[in-house]
Amino acid sequence: MAKTNRREFVRTVATATAATFAGNGLITAQERKGEGRVNRMRLVGND
Repeated sequence: MAKTNRREFVRTVATATAATFAGNGLITAQERKGEGRVNRMRLVGND
Protein backbone atom coordinates (compact mmCIF):
# COMPACT_ATOMS: atom_id res chain seq x y z
CA MET A 1 0.00 0.00 0.00
CA ALA A 2 2.82 2.38 0.84
CA LYS A 3 4.41 1.64 -2.52
CA THR A 4 1.23 2.56 -4.37
CA ASN A 5 0.79 5.79 -2.41
CA ARG A 6 4.38 6.81 -3.01
CA ARG A 7 4.12 6.05 -6.73
CA GLU A 8 0.92 8.06 -6.99
CA PHE A 9 2.45 10.94 -5.05
CA VAL A 10 5.49 11.03 -7.35
CA ARG A 11 3.23 10.90 -10.40
CA THR A 12 1.10 13.76 -9.05
CA VAL A 13 4.14 15.92 -8.38
CA ALA A 14 5.61 15.12 -11.78
CA THR A 15 2.32 15.94 -13.51
CA ALA A 16 1.97 19.23 -11.63
CA THR A 17 5.56 20.18 -12.44
CA ALA A 18 5.10 19.31 -16.11
CA ALA A 19 1.87 21.30 -16.24
CA THR A 20 3.59 24.31 -14.66
CA PHE A 21 6.48 24.20 -17.13
CA ALA A 22 4.07 23.69 -20.04
CA GLY A 23 1.93 26.63 -18.87
CA ASN A 24 4.94 28.91 -18.50
CA GLY A 25 6.23 27.89 -21.92
CA LEU A 26 2.84 28.45 -23.51
CA ILE A 27 2.48 31.94 -22.02
CA THR A 28 6.02 32.84 -23.08
CA ALA A 29 5.43 31.62 -26.63
CA GLN A 30 2.17 33.53 -26.94
CA GLU A 31 3.73 36.70 -25.51
CA ARG A 32 6.50 36.43 -28.10
CA LYS A 33 3.81 36.22 -30.79
CA GLY A 34 2.21 39.31 -29.24
CA GLU A 35 -1.23 37.83 -28.56
CA GLY A 36 -3.24 40.24 -26.41
CA ARG A 37 -5.59 37.50 -25.20
CA VAL A 38 -2.88 36.20 -22.83
CA ASN A 39 -2.42 39.64 -21.29
CA ARG A 40 -6.17 39.98 -20.74
CA MET A 41 -6.35 36.57 -19.06
CA ARG A 42 -3.39 37.51 -16.84
CA LEU A 43 -5.10 40.74 -15.76
CA VAL A 44 -8.26 38.86 -14.86
CA GLY A 45 -6.20 36.32 -12.93
CA ASN A 46 -4.41 39.05 -10.96
CA ASP A 47 -7.73 40.60 -9.95
